[in-house]
Amino acid sequence: VASAQGRPLKMQLTVPTQLETKKRRILVVDDSPLTRELLASLLDAVGFDVSTAADGEDAYAQLLKAPAELVVTDLEMPRLDGLGLTRRLKAHPTLNRVPVVIITTRGSDSDKRQGMEAGADAYISKGDLVRQNVIDVVSRLLP
Repeated sequence: VASAQGRPLKMQLTVPTQLETKKRRILVVDDSPLTRELLASLLDAVGFDVSTAADGEDAYAQLLKAPAELVVTDLEMPRLDGLGLTRRLKAHPTLNRVPVVIITTRGSDSDKRQGMEAGADAYISKGDLVRQNVIDVVSRLLP
């Protein structure tokens, strides 16, 4: 390659040695340490950056400081339950865009309706909980 004056131009190509990919941040909220760690490990294993919270109050405080791109929450928790957390998030001026997935043992049609009316983007019964189902739902909500 030459310049307009006919002198050769030196070209330097820089090739990144490592691709930089930003991990999507998910907050898992459950008062059961075992369930919290199970869900966190599952999501971490497929490449998400996972944080955890023991209840809705802790989760909301964390989200105000460092918003997540998706929240996975249980329904029945002390202090602030999953429905209360979902309603708070959906009422917030910026956190209202964060998708919420409820994963709970309560799987009746009435429970599902309450979850969706609170603003949840997906509702999964723990009885129906399978690894691929969770991954599919999260992937659908995080394009």
